[in-house]
Amino acid sequence: MIPERQINTTIENLTLAITEWAAVKNGLITTKNLPNIVDWKLGNGTTIRITNTVKDNQLELYFTNQLRAAFAVSSIQANSALESVYGKQRLDDKDLDRRAARCSIYMMRCSVGHNPLEPIWVCHSGFRERFQVQSIGFVLDMRSLDGQIVEWEQFGGPQKFLDLLNYCRSLLLGSK
Repeated sequence: MIPERQINTTIENLTLAITEWAAVKNGLITTKNLPNIVDWKLGNGTTIRITNTVKDNQLELYFTNQLRAAFAVSSIQANSALESVYGKQRLDDKDLDRRAARCSIYMMRCSVGHNPLEPIWVCHSGFRERFQVQSIGFVLDMRSLDGQIVEWEQFGGPQKFLDLLNYCRSLLLGSK
């Protein structure tokens, strides 16, 4: 898959996860909307039957986990796409916005590496600084986050993360 398509896919996936989470929070998706049994037909013709055991009081947690998983996949995939074009020497990038974006995505990727559903910031030496992508108003201050649980508010929320992914996509499109 080409790098900009990788990021497009992560943006689409994350947007869907955010939308589903919001629908659960607003009562638009309930356990009554979900089938009790799903028959999933695989490419080889085998059918797998999955029984839905989600209870009303668990639904929000499950969709929160879907959102966390989408964040993890987005971080990993965006980092991979950026590395395939720009390499791994993020800190040496002379373009300050691109450097900040690449370093931020890498730090996010590192945070989800060991536990995607409960990410913890892992601030490698050299990355304990404030990363700012001025052109989109994105800031990730890594100076005091090492060992802390990742929270949306630490980098401006889901919309700022989507802005960062869109910025990364534009970098990849401009690299051709």
